[in-house]
Amino acid sequence: MLWILGGAWVLAGLLAGGHAWLARSGRARRAAPPDGPELGAAGAAREAAEGADPFMGRAFGEELDIVLRTAAHHAAARDAPVDAAGFVAAALCNRALAERLARAGHALADARAALAALPRRTPAQGSLDGSSGNAVIDLEVEAAVTTAARRTVGLLRPLALGAVLDALAAGDGPVASWLAGLGVRFAALPDEPAFAADSGPFLWNDRVTTMAAVVTLLTTVFELEPLEAVYTMYTVHLRGFAALGPFPPARRRELRAAAQAHGAAHGLRLRVTDTPPDLCDWRDDPASGRVPPD
Repeated sequence: MLWILGGAWVLAGLLAGGHAWLARSGRARRAAPPDGPELGAAGAAREAAEGADPFMGRAFGEELDIVLRTAAHHAAARDAPVDAAGFVAAALCNRALAERLARAGHALADARAALAALPRRTPAQGSLDGSSGNAVIDLEVEAAVTTAARRTVGLLRPLALGAVLDALAAGDGPVASWLAGLGVRFAALPDEPAFAADSGPFLWNDRVTTMAAVVTLLTTVFELEPLEAVYTMYTVHLRGFAALGPFPPARRRELRAAAQAHGAAHGLRLRVTDTPPDLCDWRDDPASGRVPPD
Protein backbone atom coordinates (compact mmCIF):
# COMPACT_ATOMS: atom_id res chain seq x y z
CA MET A 1 0.00 0.00 0.00
CA LEU A 2 2.80 2.42 0.89
CA TRP A 3 4.54 1.98 -2.45
CA ILE A 4 1.25 2.65 -4.27
CA LEU A 5 0.72 5.88 -2.33
CA GLY A 6 4.36 6.90 -2.95
CA GLY A 7 4.03 6.27 -6.68
CA ALA A 8 0.85 8.34 -6.85
CA TRP A 9 2.59 11.20 -5.00
CA VAL A 10 5.55 11.17 -7.44
CA LEU A 11 3.21 11.09 -10.45
CA ALA A 12 1.24 14.05 -9.10
CA GLY A 13 4.46 16.01 -8.63
CA LEU A 14 5.58 15.30 -12.17
CA LEU A 15 2.23 16.38 -13.61
CA ALA A 16 2.28 19.60 -11.57
CA GLY A 17 5.84 20.37 -12.64
CA GLY A 18 5.01 19.70 -16.28
CA HIS A 19 2.00 22.03 -16.10
CA ALA A 20 4.15 24.82 -14.58
CA TRP A 21 6.83 24.32 -17.27
CA LEU A 22 4.24 24.57 -20.05
CA ALA A 23 2.83 27.73 -18.49
CA ARG A 24 6.28 29.31 -18.30
CA SER A 25 7.04 28.28 -21.89
CA GLY A 26 3.81 29.85 -23.06
CA ARG A 27 4.63 33.10 -21.29
CA ALA A 28 8.16 33.06 -22.77
CA ARG A 29 6.80 32.56 -26.28
CA ARG A 30 4.31 35.38 -25.86
CA ALA A 31 7.08 37.71 -24.57
CA ALA A 32 9.59 36.77 -27.27
CA PRO A 33 10.73 39.60 -29.57
CA PRO A 34 9.48 39.64 -33.17
CA ASP A 35 11.60 38.02 -35.87
CA GLY A 36 12.72 41.36 -37.26
CA PRO A 37 13.35 44.79 -35.69
CA GLU A 38 10.58 47.35 -35.81
CA LEU A 39 11.80 50.83 -36.62
CA GLY A 40 10.50 54.14 -35.35
CA ALA A 41 8.75 55.25 -32.19
CA ALA A 42 5.89 52.76 -32.60
CA GLY A 43 8.28 49.82 -32.76
CA ALA A 44 10.25 51.06 -29.77
CA ALA A 45 7.06 51.54 -27.76
CA ARG A 46 5.85 48.04 -28.64
CA GLU A 47 9.18 46.45 -27.69
CA ALA A 48 9.21 48.34 -24.39
CA ALA A 49 5.63 47.32 -23.66
CA GLU A 50 6.29 43.66 -24.41
CA GLY A 51 9.58 43.55 -22.53
CA ALA A 52 11.43 42.42 -25.66
CA ASP A 53 15.17 41.87 -25.38
CA PRO A 54 17.03 43.05 -28.53
CA PHE A 55 20.12 41.10 -27.42
CA MET A 56 18.11 37.84 -27.17
CA GLY A 57 19.05 37.31 -23.52
CA ARG A 58 22.63 36.63 -24.54
CA ALA A 59 25.32 37.15 -21.93
CA PHE A 60 28.09 39.57 -22.79
CA GLY A 61 31.60 38.18 -23.05
CA GLU A 62 34.10 39.41 -20.49
CA GLU A 63 36.10 41.55 -22.91
CA LEU A 64 33.00 43.18 -24.42
CA ASP A 65 31.77 43.96 -20.91
CA ILE A 66 35.11 45.57 -20.01
CA VAL A 67 35.12 47.71 -23.18
CA LEU A 68 31.52 48.86 -22.70
CA ARG A 69 32.15 49.85 -19.09
CA THR A 70 35.32 51.70 -20.09
CA ALA A 71 33.54 53.63 -22.83
CA ALA A 72 30.60 54.39 -20.53
CA HIS A 73 32.95 55.69 -17.83
CA HIS A 74 34.28 58.34 -20.19
CA ALA A 75 30.95 59.10 -21.85
CA ALA A 76 29.44 59.80 -18.44
CA ALA A 77 31.86 62.73 -18.03
CA ARG A 78 30.15 64.32 -21.06
CA ASP A 79 26.71 63.24 -19.83
CA ALA A 80 26.29 61.40 -23.14
CA PRO A 81 25.67 57.84 -24.27
CA VAL A 82 28.48 55.69 -25.65
CA ASP A 83 28.84 56.45 -29.37
CA ALA A 84 30.70 54.44 -32.01
CA ALA A 85 33.92 56.46 -31.71
CA GLY A 86 33.96 56.11 -27.92
CA PHE A 87 33.29 52.38 -28.12
CA VAL A 88 36.09 51.80 -30.64
CA ALA A 89 38.50 54.00 -28.66
CA ALA A 90 37.93 51.79 -25.61
CA ALA A 91 38.29 48.64 -27.76
CA LEU A 92 41.72 49.83 -28.92
CA CYS A 93 42.93 49.23 -25.35
CA ASN A 94 42.56 45.50 -26.05
CA ARG A 95 46.06 44.10 -26.62
CA ALA A 96 45.00 41.47 -29.11
CA LEU A 97 43.30 44.13 -31.24
CA ALA A 98 46.40 46.35 -31.06
CA GLU A 99 48.52 43.41 -32.26
CA ARG A 100 46.15 42.76 -35.17
CA LEU A 101 46.38 46.41 -36.17
CA ALA A 102 50.18 46.29 -36.03
CA ARG A 103 50.25 43.20 -38.27
CA ALA A 104 48.01 45.05 -40.74
CA GLY A 105 50.48 47.97 -40.78
CA HIS A 106 48.63 50.34 -38.43
CA ALA A 107 50.49 51.80 -35.45
CA LEU A 108 48.25 52.06 -32.40
CA ALA A 109 49.05 55.75 -31.86
CA ASP A 110 48.19 56.53 -35.49
CA ALA A 111 44.94 54.57 -35.26
CA ARG A 112 43.90 56.45 -32.15
CA ALA A 113 44.74 59.80 -33.76
CA ALA A 114 42.78 58.91 -36.92
CA LEU A 115 39.79 57.80 -34.86
CA ALA A 116 39.84 61.00 -32.79
CA ALA A 117 39.92 63.11 -35.98
CA LEU A 118 36.75 61.54 -37.42
CA PRO A 119 33.60 63.67 -37.38
CA ARG A 120 31.27 62.54 -34.61
CA ARG A 121 27.55 62.24 -35.00
CA THR A 122 25.19 63.66 -32.44
CA PRO A 123 24.26 60.42 -30.69
CA ALA A 124 20.64 59.36 -30.48
CA GLN A 125 20.34 57.58 -27.16
CA GLY A 126 19.68 53.87 -27.16
CA SER A 127 19.80 51.66 -24.11
CA LEU A 128 21.57 48.69 -22.61
CA ASP A 129 20.49 46.31 -19.89
CA GLY A 130 22.26 45.92 -16.57
CA SER A 131 24.62 43.22 -17.85
CA SER A 132 27.25 45.89 -18.48
CA GLY A 133 27.12 48.15 -15.48
CA ASN A 134 23.99 50.03 -16.63
CA ALA A 135 25.90 51.60 -19.51
CA VAL A 136 23.86 53.69 -21.94
CA ILE A 137 24.78 53.38 -25.62
CA ASP A 138 23.64 55.26 -28.69
CA LEU A 139 21.51 53.74 -31.45
CA GLU A 140 24.48 53.04 -33.74
CA VAL A 141 26.24 50.95 -31.11
CA GLU A 142 22.97 49.35 -30.03
CA ALA A 143 22.30 48.26 -33.63
CA ALA A 144 25.76 46.70 -33.83
CA VAL A 145 25.28 44.81 -30.56
CA THR A 146 21.86 43.61 -31.71
CA THR A 147 23.20 42.46 -35.08
CA ALA A 148 26.10 40.64 -33.43
CA ALA A 149 23.70 38.90 -31.03
CA ARG A 150 21.55 37.63 -33.90
CA ARG A 151 24.59 36.40 -35.83
CA THR A 152 26.20 34.60 -32.89
CA VAL A 153 25.67 30.85 -33.20
CA GLY A 154 24.87 28.87 -30.07
CA LEU A 155 22.40 29.89 -27.37
CA LEU A 156 24.95 29.65 -24.55
CA ARG A 157 27.78 31.39 -26.40
CA PRO A 158 28.47 34.87 -24.98
CA LEU A 159 28.54 37.91 -27.20
CA ALA A 160 32.13 38.71 -28.17
CA LEU A 161 33.84 42.06 -28.68
CA GLY A 162 35.02 41.07 -32.17
CA ALA A 163 31.50 40.25 -33.31
CA VAL A 164 30.28 43.72 -32.28
CA LEU A 165 33.22 45.41 -34.03
CA ASP A 166 32.49 43.45 -37.22
CA ALA A 167 28.84 44.48 -37.07
CA LEU A 168 29.82 48.09 -36.45
CA ALA A 169 32.19 48.04 -39.44
CA ALA A 170 29.36 46.80 -41.65
CA GLY A 171 27.22 49.83 -40.81
CA ASP A 172 27.38 53.34 -42.18
CA GLY A 173 28.96 56.54 -40.94
CA PRO A 174 32.54 57.75 -40.47
CA VAL A 175 33.55 55.22 -37.79
CA ALA A 176 32.11 52.28 -39.74
CA SER A 177 33.97 53.32 -42.91
CA TRP A 178 37.22 53.75 -40.98
CA LEU A 179 36.88 50.36 -39.31
CA ALA A 180 36.11 48.64 -42.61
CA GLY A 181 39.19 50.22 -44.18
CA LEU A 182 41.59 48.80 -41.59
CA GLY A 183 41.59 45.37 -43.20
CA VAL A 184 41.36 43.53 -39.86
CA ARG A 185 39.16 40.52 -39.05
CA PHE A 186 37.72 41.46 -35.69
CA ALA A 187 35.69 38.29 -35.19
CA ALA A 188 38.90 36.29 -34.74
CA LEU A 189 39.89 38.19 -31.58
CA PRO A 190 40.50 35.77 -28.69
CA ASP A 191 38.12 35.90 -25.74
CA GLU A 192 40.82 35.03 -23.18
CA PRO A 193 44.12 36.88 -22.74
CA ALA A 194 47.44 35.22 -23.49
CA PHE A 195 50.54 36.04 -21.45
CA ALA A 196 54.20 36.02 -22.40
CA ALA A 197 57.00 35.67 -19.87
CA ASP A 198 57.46 39.45 -19.73
CA SER A 199 53.74 40.36 -19.45
CA GLY A 200 54.00 41.29 -15.76
CA PRO A 201 53.73 42.72 -13.31
CA PHE A 202 50.18 41.59 -12.64
CA LEU A 203 47.72 43.62 -10.57
CA TRP A 204 45.08 41.58 -8.71
CA ASN A 205 41.59 42.42 -7.59
CA ASP A 206 40.67 42.74 -3.94
CA ARG A 207 37.53 43.62 -1.99
CA VAL A 208 38.83 46.81 -0.41
CA THR A 209 40.68 49.02 -2.91
CA THR A 210 38.37 51.47 -4.70
CA MET A 211 38.21 51.80 -8.47
CA ALA A 212 39.36 55.42 -8.25
CA ALA A 213 42.43 54.37 -6.24
CA VAL A 214 43.34 51.78 -8.88
CA VAL A 215 43.06 54.36 -11.68
CA THR A 216 45.31 56.73 -9.72
CA LEU A 217 47.88 53.98 -9.23
CA LEU A 218 47.84 53.14 -12.95
CA THR A 219 48.19 56.73 -14.13
CA THR A 220 50.89 57.73 -11.64
CA VAL A 221 53.08 54.66 -11.13
CA PHE A 222 52.56 52.92 -14.47
CA GLU A 223 51.97 56.15 -16.44
CA LEU A 224 48.99 54.85 -18.38
CA GLU A 225 46.79 57.20 -20.36
CA PRO A 226 43.44 57.84 -18.60
CA LEU A 227 41.43 55.66 -21.00
CA GLU A 228 43.90 52.78 -20.70
CA ALA A 229 43.91 53.16 -16.93
CA VAL A 230 40.12 52.87 -16.75
CA TYR A 231 40.17 49.87 -19.11
CA THR A 232 42.83 48.17 -16.97
CA MET A 233 40.91 48.96 -13.79
CA TYR A 234 37.77 47.29 -15.18
CA THR A 235 39.89 44.36 -16.35
CA VAL A 236 41.14 43.89 -12.78
CA HIS A 237 37.62 44.27 -11.40
CA LEU A 238 35.87 41.89 -13.81
CA ARG A 239 38.59 39.39 -14.73
CA GLY A 240 40.29 39.46 -11.34
CA PHE A 241 43.71 40.55 -12.60
CA ALA A 242 45.42 42.49 -15.37
CA ALA A 243 48.83 42.29 -17.01
CA LEU A 244 50.63 45.64 -16.85
CA GLY A 245 53.67 44.74 -19.00
CA PRO A 246 55.55 43.85 -21.02
CA PHE A 247 58.64 45.21 -19.28
CA PRO A 248 62.26 44.05 -19.02
CA PRO A 249 62.98 42.18 -15.76
CA ALA A 250 64.75 45.09 -14.04
CA ARG A 251 61.98 47.55 -14.92
CA ARG A 252 59.37 45.02 -13.84
CA ARG A 253 60.95 44.80 -10.38
CA GLU A 254 61.14 48.60 -10.12
CA LEU A 255 57.48 49.04 -11.01
CA ARG A 256 56.37 46.32 -8.65
CA ALA A 257 58.30 47.94 -5.79
CA ALA A 258 56.92 51.37 -6.73
CA ALA A 259 53.36 50.03 -6.77
CA GLN A 260 53.78 48.44 -3.36
CA ALA A 261 55.28 51.65 -1.97
CA HIS A 262 52.36 53.63 -3.43
CA GLY A 263 49.93 51.24 -1.79
CA ALA A 264 51.66 51.45 1.58
CA ALA A 265 51.71 55.25 1.44
CA HIS A 266 47.99 55.42 0.72
CA GLY A 267 46.83 52.57 2.93
CA LEU A 268 45.88 50.34 0.00
CA ARG A 269 45.74 46.58 0.05
CA LEU A 270 47.45 45.89 -3.27
CA ARG A 271 48.60 42.55 -4.62
CA VAL A 272 51.16 42.88 -7.41
CA THR A 273 52.99 39.78 -8.68
CA ASP A 274 55.39 38.82 -11.45
CA THR A 275 53.80 35.41 -12.02
CA PRO A 276 50.95 35.09 -14.53
CA PRO A 277 47.77 33.41 -13.29
CA ASP A 278 46.74 29.90 -14.20
CA LEU A 279 43.68 30.59 -16.31
CA CYS A 280 42.46 27.01 -15.94
CA ASP A 281 41.64 26.96 -12.25
CA TRP A 282 42.66 30.07 -10.33
CA ARG A 283 39.08 31.33 -10.00
CA ASP A 284 37.77 28.10 -8.50
CA ASP A 285 40.59 26.99 -6.21
CA PRO A 286 40.10 28.36 -2.66
CA ALA A 287 43.45 26.86 -1.61
CA SER A 288 45.31 28.99 -4.14
CA GLY A 289 45.08 32.05 -1.89
CA ARG A 290 44.09 34.20 -4.84
CA VAL A 291 41.28 36.69 -4.41
CA PRO A 292 38.46 36.24 -6.93
CA PRO A 293 36.81 39.30 -8.51
CA ASP A 294 33.89 40.91 -6.70
